[in-house]
Amino acid sequence: MYRIAETFETVVAIGLLMFFPQHRAVELLDDIAAHVRPGGHAIVNVLVQGTTYLDMFEPGRYHLFAEHEVEQHFLGWNIVESRFHRFDAPGGTIKAFATVVARKT
Repeated sequence: MYRIAETFETVVAIGLLMFFPQHRAVELLDDIAAHVRPGGHAIVNVLVQGTTYLDMFEPGRYHLFAEHEVEQHFLGWNIVESRFHRFDAPGGTIKAFATVVARKT
């Protein structure tokens, strides 16, 4: 199982974590938070609940985060940016994303 082995100034996970089952997605989010140096940044973008475009996922092998779940994961950090976006997707569906940029204190 992949684990981050070092600490970094910045760790970026754009459009990645939702492709894992819930337990593993949250575990990876924990791993990201644990491996950012003080003063460094985590930049995370995930699909969130409300997304109806699911064609890219294998049933049972993905996790749609709650709208503020990633932001809440970085409590105690300085939240530099937190955004929520909804986009039209194929077949009249929706892609809903949360993006968080957090600075470790």
